[in-house]
Amino acid sequence: MQLIDSLHEKFDSIVNPMGYGIVRVQITGMTRKTLQVMIEKLDEQPINVDDCAQVSRTLSVHLNVDDPISGAYVLEISSPGPERPITQPKL
Repeated sequence: MQLIDSLHEKFDSIVNPMGYGIVRVQITGMTRKTLQVMIEKLDEQPINVDDCAQVSRTLSVHLNVDDPISGAYVLEISSPGPERPITQPKL
């Protein structure tokens, strides 16, 4: 869980200046890992495909430099959508 918390904190510091917040970070799969990152706009507007692509490109650069996850994995950026998971209280 320490890796997830570390990634969540790091990603949030990267995307906050871009106007986004991190809702959740998860790593799933054993043989084919997926790094799932859910984002939201800080102004609470809906997320679109362009937002996901922009965050994906930005986080990919940082992940390639830091390489915090061993082995191959797929980076997946998404919106929490209307069934948004409750992960932390909104202040």
